[in-house]
Amino acid sequence: MRCESAEAERREPAEAEALLSVVHDISEYMWCAGWYTNLEFILWSAVLGDKRWRQATGFPPLAARRLAFLSSECAGWWVHCSTVDRKWEECGGRVFLPLDEWRALYASRVPDEG
Repeated sequence: MRCESAEAERREPAEAEALLSVVHDISEYMWCAGWYTNLEFILWSAVLGDKRWRQATGFPPLAARRLAFLSSECAGWWVHCSTVDRKWEECGGRVFLPLDEWRALYASRVPDEG
């Protein structure tokens, strides 16, 4: 897990920066929020086509494919610092996780079906 400040973020690969930008844009467009509560889980649910996160229902398929592509290209996913028990001051609000670490975290927090 990498903790990202604004300065460190500039050193991220272009794909990771692009992913973060798309995530923020979606949050702003859909919920008028810089980082909507549980955003990382909702968007990943949309990527997987998993409807257990209610807010992912009806998510535009093209946007989900774009997120999937960028995540694959940078081999990771962005999460809010509080998701991984980091303080805002340490991370500038977000943390980049390798995909295997993110998938395990997602699996541990996804709501039960039903």
